[in-house]
Amino acid sequence: MLLDVFKKNYFLRALLFFCLSLNYAYHAFGEEPKKPLIVTTIKPLSIIAAAAVQGKAKVEYLQSGAQTTHDVYLAPSSIRILSSADLVIRVSPDFENHLNKYFESSDQSDLITAADLNMKWPMTRHGAKSFHTHTHDLHFWLDPDNASVLATEISERLNLDAVALMSEGQKSIYRKRLTKYRERLSLAQHDAYSHFTNAFELRPFLTIRDSAGQTRGVASHYKIREKAKLDSPACILVEPNYHKKEATILSAELGVPIRMIDPEGRSVALGPNAYTDFFKAFVMQYESCFS
Repeated sequence: MLLDVFKKNYFLRALLFFCLSLNYAYHAFGEEPKKPLIVTTIKPLSIIAAAAVQGKAKVEYLQSGAQTTHDVYLAPSSIRILSSADLVIRVSPDFENHLNKYFESSDQSDLITAADLNMKWPMTRHGAKSFHTHTHDLHFWLDPDNASVLATEISERLNLDAVALMSEGQKSIYRKRLTKYRERLSLAQHDAYSHFTNAFELRPFLTIRDSAGQTRGVASHYKIREKAKLDSPACILVEPNYHKKEATILSAELGVPIRMIDPEGRSVALGPNAYTDFFKAFVMQYESCFS
């Protein structure tokens, strides 16, 4: 009888050791399921993607630290990254136009063109909706509702549960905060903010450059100066990667300060809270214009 108990205990111990060994081998040598790779053309799209997937996909972007969102070019390393992507996201052929030849010659089944989605587009000065061309503002991510449209599309393409980028409560708080600036004027270096001003019913910015970041003609600069002299802006908002010479001259001429604003989220870490972190910083930068 004692021999039978010993044999039984020995068998159970051996079985337990075997199971523990299998468990160790799985964790030590087994590979986790490979996460899908999302590649975006510019950093703001990656901010939305990272918040949408909540760590369930890997997110990378092509834009280098030295490039603006309008200056993204294809490097050999970019082509390798794009070819290995499960999902590629761009704004519009009119936005990242240096990449059009690549996209025209590649499979577009895994491509999302954000400007083709059902978003809200600001009204032009003539009262018509702005169409998706380089003459209009394509910086849609500055409207949280539009950012959510892209996030939902990403989730659907990857069969993930949809995640709200920003709650209605958070948007309501921002609306209340920004109400006090509704009639205040800002002068921006780049025509990139109509989605933001449209979403929060703010006064449109005067802008030095057009929506593609290009310098305007002499006549346009004259009109901007005359408007600014009639209704002095609170500040001039300057972006990190644009030359400050124009803003510095205007600042001295108008007697208004220069403030930094980053509509690209250059310092924002990609992660589950990327979009809320980005928008919080962006609003604080805008508010600094009036402090």
